[in-house]
Amino acid sequence: MARAEDTLRAFLAIELSDDVRTSLAALIGRFRKVPSKVSWVRPENLHLTLRFLGDIDRASLERLAEGLAGPLQEVESFPVAVRGVGAFPDPRRPEVIWAAVARPPEPLMEAQALVEAAARAAGLEAEAREFLPHITLGRVRNRRAAPGLIEAIDREKDLEIGEFTVRGVSLFSSELTPHGAIHRKLKDFSFKWTST
Repeated sequence: MARAEDTLRAFLAIELSDDVRTSLAALIGRFRKVPSKVSWVRPENLHLTLRFLGDIDRASLERLAEGLAGPLQEVESFPVAVRGVGAFPDPRRPEVIWAAVARPPEPLMEAQALVEAAARAAGLEAEAREFLPHITLGRVRNRRAAPGLIEAIDREKDLEIGEFTVRGVSLFSSELTPHGAIHRKLKDFSFKWTST
């Protein structure tokens, strides 16, 4: 059994452009004006998760990183459009509020499949849920206090948030604190460069 200091809570994600992050921060600012009990993601923590790894020992994390380096270098950089707002399990019963990736491009799905394969090769169990690309904005703590939130999600459902070029994947650690999660970048995996 690994000691606590030998494990990290970690995830693999795509970082957002400054413009998209700024637009999402403004969106969260509008949501904050709606009376509701939601834990909103801090702007600096916004990202597009490809795979949450959970608590993983450092040896497995190193194996995963080694297994990803080569394959991800073969993925070409690609544009991603962030458009629209929704919620899991659905907008009428919001538990997780998110911004959508419009028409997820094939290279995004390819990168996520490579990440999933590397996670399994490193000894992690297969992800049970289908990959639905999104950017988590907030987690609802009390659904009964959310009628105004449902209306706000509906108002923003077609919002044009922005577009940016994805040039790689990053590995982060995530430390949970009473003031929210602290994310630290551990490694970047760059894609093959294109003029996109």
